[in-house]
Amino acid sequence: MRRSVDSLLVVWEMMTKLRTDVGGCQVTTADRRKVLDLLAEGKISADEAERLLKALDRQRPDGPNIASMVDEGVNMVTNAVERLSVDIDDVFEGSSFEHDSRKFTVQSEPRIEVTNFSGRVEIRGGGAEGEVQVDADVPHSDRVRYSVRQDGDTIRVEARPAGRRSLFGWLPFNKGAHISLSIPSRAELDINNSNGRVSVRNIAGSGSIRTSNGRIIAEELSGDFNLTTSNSRIESRNTSGKYEMTTSNGRVIAVGADGEYKIETSNGQIRFDGEFNYGSENSLTTSNSAITASLGVDPDIRLSAATSNGTIRCLQPLSAIDTQSRRRIEATMGEGKLSLKLRTSNGSITVD
Repeated sequence: MRRSVDSLLVVWEMMTKLRTDVGGCQVTTADRRKVLDLLAEGKISADEAERLLKALDRQRPDGPNIASMVDEGVNMVTNAVERLSVDIDDVFEGSSFEHDSRKFTVQSEPRIEVTNFSGRVEIRGGGAEGEVQVDADVPHSDRVRYSVRQDGDTIRVEARPAGRRSLFGWLPFNKGAHISLSIPSRAELDINNSNGRVSVRNIAGSGSIRTSNGRIIAEELSGDFNLTTSNSRIESRNTSGKYEMTTSNGRVIAVGADGEYKIETSNGQIRFDGEFNYGSENSLTTSNSAITASLGVDPDIRLSAATSNGTIRCLQPLSAIDTQSRRRIEATMGEGKLSLKLRTSNGSITVD
């Protein structure tokens, strides 16, 4: 646990220095030596040292890559926070640990409502029709009010702080529950977590999935979903339907996407690989990082792309061009049956 705390503090200190020095390019041999010393002392991992050294190497008078440095720094800090959470779990999972397992019968498409703090939430579709299985590990049951109840076809799972919380504030000493549900593939979701990750797989339906300081992983979803977090990433794979994905200080990756997408982040990359529905209005927006949109073969898109301090590279054929420069493109691909808006600052845009 001590190493994870040290790692988090050291990485944050180094990234703060890098951000301060970008304008003047003040990197010295002493900076590189400090990274190597921290590695030798075991305060950062080899992977963290390699990333910091690469960031230092890019900080040159001939053009520092600010977007890449910010993106790497953000991901290193968020990964250190997640390791810290795991390590503290191992230390404090003791006499007050409690496991709860329950099964409910529903008559139709269930509505799943989960409220949690400082713990993981996992939702898996594809379970037996008419059944909802709820399992929870509560590391500190003396400091958590945990409950599960059924109201018709609605299953409500709640983990809330009980009494006074730790002096460490948001840190994982104030652990909630690790909640796992196996449900039918068709369902409506309302998930609210904080300081913990949420993963949802194999669901057809709709819902809202929210957390903070934890990543969201969405796989094999179809329907209408809103994914929101902060200070962490959003990852989606093989999703179809209508999606809004919003975070800050984290990247967004949408692979195997099909439908209508509005994606927004700050200080994080956006990578989109998929297709948009005809008639849809789509947008990918970030700051201080890059956007990559891979659109398949012969897309029919009205494209509006702009960056402040980067370049735009479009590898798709354009059937009509209104504006085209290094930092702005207003053009049409194919028949232009849908719209795509790309916006960033201090980052480049690639459309392929």
